[in-house]
Amino acid sequence: IALAPEHPHANHCYGILLKHLSRFDEAEACFRKVLARDPHDPTANYYLGTLMIPAKRPAEAEKLFKKAIAVEPHQQSAIFQLFNLYFRQDKEAQAETLVTIFEKLEQAESGNKAGIVYSEMGRYGNGIRPFPVPVPPGADVSGGVSYTMTVIGNEAPGRDGRVRKATETFAAGTPRREALLRRLPGIGLGASLADVDGDGDQDLWTADGKGPGRLWMNDGGTFSDVSSEWGIHGAGPSVSGCFGDYDHDGRPDLYVCCAGLNRLFRNDGKKFVDVTKATGVGGGDVLSVQAVMADLDADGDIDIYVANLADLTGPAATTLTRWPDDYPGTKNHLFNNDRNGKFTDIAARTGTDGGASRSVGIIAADLDGDHDADLLVVNEGQPPFFFRNDRIWRFTDRTAASPDLAARTGGFGAMAADLDRDGLADVVLFARSGTHFYRNAGGDRLESAGTPANATSGCILDADNDGDLDQLLYGNGAASLRLATRDGWEDGGKTQLPAGVRTMLPVDADGDGVLDVVVTRAGNDLPPLLLKGKLDRPHHWIEIGLKGVREEGKMRANTGGVGARVTVVSGTLNRWQEIMTAGSVLGGPSPCLHFGLGVRTQLDYVSVIWPDDLLQGESGISADTKKVITQTYRKSSSCPLLFAWNGERMVFVTDFLGVGGLGFFIEPGTYAPPDPTELVWIPSLEPKDGQWVLSIHEPMEEILYLDEAKLLVVDHPEGFVVVPDERLAVLGPAPDGRLVAYRPDEAIFPIGLETLAGSADAALLRETDRRYQPGVMRDKRFIGFAAPQEIVLDFGAALASARDQDLFLFIDGWVEYPYSHVNFAAWQAGLALQAISIDVESKGGTWHPVFDQFGYPAGMPRVMTLDVSKLPRDGTGRIRLRTNLELYIDRLWLARDHGKDVVTVKTLDPASAELRRSGYPREYSPDGEEPLLYDYALMDNAIDYKTMEGDYTRFGDVRTLLRAPDDQYVILGRAEEILLRFDVIEDPGPGRARSFILKSDGYCKDMDLYTAHPHTVGPLPFHGMSTFPYPPGEHYPRSKEHDAYRRTFNTRRLLR
Repeated sequence: IALAPEHPHANHCYGILLKHLSRFDEAEACFRKVLARDPHDPTANYYLGTLMIPAKRPAEAEKLFKKAIAVEPHQQSAIFQLFNLYFRQDKEAQAETLVTIFEKLEQAESGNKAGIVYSEMGRYGNGIRPFPVPVPPGADVSGGVSYTMTVIGNEAPGRDGRVRKATETFAAGTPRREALLRRLPGIGLGASLADVDGDGDQDLWTADGKGPGRLWMNDGGTFSDVSSEWGIHGAGPSVSGCFGDYDHDGRPDLYVCCAGLNRLFRNDGKKFVDVTKATGVGGGDVLSVQAVMADLDADGDIDIYVANLADLTGPAATTLTRWPDDYPGTKNHLFNNDRNGKFTDIAARTGTDGGASRSVGIIAADLDGDHDADLLVVNEGQPPFFFRNDRIWRFTDRTAASPDLAARTGGFGAMAADLDRDGLADVVLFARSGTHFYRNAGGDRLESAGTPANATSGCILDADNDGDLDQLLYGNGAASLRLATRDGWEDGGKTQLPAGVRTMLPVDADGDGVLDVVVTRAGNDLPPLLLKGKLDRPHHWIEIGLKGVREEGKMRANTGGVGARVTVVSGTLNRWQEIMTAGSVLGGPSPCLHFGLGVRTQLDYVSVIWPDDLLQGESGISADTKKVITQTYRKSSSCPLLFAWNGERMVFVTDFLGVGGLGFFIEPGTYAPPDPTELVWIPSLEPKDGQWVLSIHEPMEEILYLDEAKLLVVDHPEGFVVVPDERLAVLGPAPDGRLVAYRPDEAIFPIGLETLAGSADAALLRETDRRYQPGVMRDKRFIGFAAPQEIVLDFGAALASARDQDLFLFIDGWVEYPYSHVNFAAWQAGLALQAISIDVESKGGTWHPVFDQFGYPAGMPRVMTLDVSKLPRDGTGRIRLRTNLELYIDRLWLARDHGKDVVTVKTLDPASAELRRSGYPREYSPDGEEPLLYDYALMDNAIDYKTMEGDYTRFGDVRTLLRAPDDQYVILGRAEEILLRFDVIEDPGPGRARSFILKSDGYCKDMDLYTAHPHTVGPLPFHGMSTFPYPPGEHYPRSKEHDAYRRTFNTRRLLR
């Protein structure tokens, strides 16, 4: 700004920062400078409008918001602010209209939002080029790049590749298969990169046009053909291939596209094994040209999409046949990974089969910025397909939304990368009419950015390691390098190559930090070429590889991190790339991402958005190294935590309100019904300064809507324990809110214990000591699932002796909750959670069901109860628990309920309730066992979690919001707590004891990609809703009381 006072980008960004610092007058001046240059910019109008609110100039705010919406009708932030403005002015009709629009955008997730996040600050918040401000001394300057061509494997280079003609004719009567196979050498031979043997080098597979291809093992830049030793043999002929770890064992497997049956080879660490038949991914008798292995449904495993060019079957033509016009296309495949070793073709069901198209290329990349893999399918003789991924195996064909893209026909392939550094992936399309560049205009729109070259292949790479992505494009017998600079693009020189180049893949083959390029050519079995890169001016670099978590029972992202977005930051350098397994022409890029750093020798940090949408940061990384980042396993969501003062310190009690989870995915079209009520037993609570102190804490990537919090003070005779009747009910019966009082000296414990692991010591279940029943075998595929458990409990004669008593079953234990995306993956595999069922054994040894899937403990360690008075007592005394939950039982017993006769309950409202920021309580294990607990005394200030966007409750006194369930919530997010204090009441008297129970009412919601509305605070829940997400005819209450509540309390807006 000192150098260019009217600079719109600088003033816009500075204004956002000043607004964040509450320096409103200075921020206003900045945005007015922006609008003086560009009066119609929607984001600047929006930001200036928000500044008019504290300035008490509502008329001007209304004008500015309307202008922003007129320019950008889906400017969701402006719609929301205008709604709030009308709401405060009691303009109900106008406000209601805006609510409808806002909710539609919210449900479709198609609105543009303004936030202090790159790519959410409008066009003037994005990086620009050219830079009018002089570059300071010491900044990066591109150096010269040169390439030396060698033949991989030291083989003879062979003749020049066969150039693919636009049309070709075959004599009448030529069988279709014969004509297509004769045409195959002209289509070309593809290649793919991966570290096959796990030694840190990128190895190479190439198609050979006759068999399943050749595997070249890399040893420091020297490639050797190891196809035979590694089991690459069988039918073909191969056209292209891609690597991906479909069985998540940490080793890249290989999918080969062929003329005829395709091949899937599983990597067992020493060789490849053909598993095509067992997995069902061979496809039909078609010509497959390119495939991509990616997590297309964000469930943590690798799926396969196959682009097919033509059907090989059919009669011979009776006339001369032209290529490709007279050859019928065929449907593409989308193979869903069922996680049982098999795949299912769901292309037709998902609307992605393309009909009778002639597809020749595919990329899977996040093209709309919502953190899932969209599909761009390149076709011969017709426009590409742009399938936007709407999750839950829903794809929408959005090709028509990009008219420039829809106008292109006759493609060869495509590649995607952020070429203009605006945070969104742009597209390069290789077509007969030239090389077309498409700028990502946001949402799902691609706009033409010109046709700068007449290339038929190429790759995107940082050739000179200056931090910018360059382009190496092949055409007219040479590879032309276009270097990205601060002033646009400059010619980086040409490298002469043989004719017929198809695939070009950048890779640091020898580990010297300079990217080389693998090149394949059209023609049968021509050896690949390597362009060895050399820099005149060396720059620093970093190479990032990813490893997804695959610990036992803790599966999260796919092992290769395919689909992850990696950002490196060093000073003013901020660059990102996405891991993809298909790109360019017939290519499978390296899964290791190469970033040039220019003169920088140290990274400030690396951030990774994993395919499951978890954010992870890494720091302390030096330049000029290869770094493998392993996904840090942590719970991104659970439930709110409860802490209590025990006389010495705040101690963790348990988590709660998991029963009130919103939008928890069960299967397509079905979400778990939330129950907002829960009674939480507090085993230890002592006064502090005349008050009982509790903390309700939100520690994770989630949000809590708390409507009621009261303390039940339960007095009873000594010798009794009082707990609430609580569980997560599935098929019932539901908890009825009663208090269950039992005498520990009357408890009936099992004398025998059997699980699928065999007999065990029943004493394991007599004490709460974090020792659990044996035989729990986690399902490594799905968090929260286990192999079916059968827990047989022998109560002997004690069960019959208590035939006249109303017994309760008490289970002190916990479950590992699955996530929404895990439920989706399990549903695809035909698996559903089975809550605990109870059977009883008759004297004849036959098991009879009594309670079918009644429920389970709702989260971390707690006492769950069930009235089992109807349990038959005339059998053998053995009962059986059945479930496929990851259920851990610490203590289990039966006891009589004395509750109605012995308890006296007093309900206390909080004397004070303060909402405040707290931090993240650190997880720990007191004994090395699970589950991890939380230490209130050790708070981390920051964890790289995301934030739901929306209006949260302002900090401070929130006591009035917690008195009764009235849909007026305390809304709090991560690292925040409600500190509750209750005035101590008189002692219960001699011979009496006291128990404590928290009475709570509320909902919680996480940010799992498959949870309904995972990114925003709204839509707000309410007790009268039929379900969540609720249908369009339902809405949050709009009474004067609720309107006043939102205006008064929910004034703290947080952005993503």
